Amino acid sequence: MSGGFTAEGAAVPLAWRGRLRHAARDALEWLLLPAVSAVVPWRWGFRFYCRVAQSDRLFGAATRSVLAASAARRPPAEPTAWAAAYRLVQLIDRADLWLSRFRSDRWIDRHLEVEGDAWPDRPFVGITFHYGAGLWAIRHLCRGGRRASFLSLRLERGFARGSLLPHAYARARLREVERAGRAPVIYTRGSFAEMRAALGRGVSILGLIDIPPGRAHSGMPVQFLGDRAWFPTGLLRLARIENVPVAVFTLGCDRATGKRKLHIRCLPAHDPGASENDEERLQIIARELEQAIDADPPAWHAWADLPLFRQAPALRATRDGDADA
Repeated sequence: MSGGFTAEGAAVPLAWRGRLRHAARDALEWLLLPAVSAVVPWRWGFRFYCRVAQSDRLFGAATRSVLAASAARRPPAEPTAWAAAYRLVQLIDRADLWLSRFRSDRWIDRHLEVEGDAWPDRPFVGITFHYGAGLWAIRHLCRGGRRASFLSLRLERGFARGSLLPHAYARARLREVERAGRAPVIYTRGSFAEMRAALGRGVSILGLIDIPPGRAHSGMPVQFLGDRAWFPTGLLRLARIENVPVAVFTLGCDRATGKRKLHIRCLPAHDPGASENDEERLQIIARELEQAIDADPPAWHAWADLPLFRQAPALRATRDGDADA
């Protein structure tokens, strides 16, 4: 005679086992593996992450989602290698929270190379993307005493669907961004006046521009990855109104060596007499992201959101200075 659970009774332990597996996976992916970088030299940590990234059990659902989205545009020649590269980028990005917290600026001299332009020599608007692992770009910018505030969406209740560790990681990441930039994070929604005031105090403003249109208050279509896509324009308006330069930057990683590659392209302050407008500048910026993606497709974190960029947003009518980025 069997002494097993009834169907109703079995549901409870099965649900708990599922929750435990989910919690264990979160602990591994958000805490334990990233924290390795805090206790070993980077060259060892990087080799360890290269090995771990080969496992298709790591970041499983996210990896499948971004691989499918990327393959819809251009199928990778080696999907297995593409997926491993994506997992490695995720590991490095999460490890950087620990690296930045526990390494001095000397780490920059050993592990980061700069390509392109120098940072502007006065406060500016910095535009970057969900690409690679960007935290060390802020450390590089502010190592000489500069200050930079990062523009961020506020972490709403229900972020990460109630998962404690992703939410804790996001909060810790924002705190580290503040520490690296020597200035507080500025949250969107009513932030335009705050950003203008920060620039007036000599604080640069940094923000991500590859945000799906539904999360922005203003936007404009440009050509991106073979079709029309909408990107927010608030940061460009801010630069135009305050007459400050724009620095477009990405921070990738050489997956053979672990070296970081910081690429900077500077656009001068807006010239009222020039014919160039925000749309043309936005197209230049979108092209910078395209080039970065073409160089290393798995480094872009936003593949799964690409269809959202194709949808024109229902934009609110705004005046210059009233809209968020």
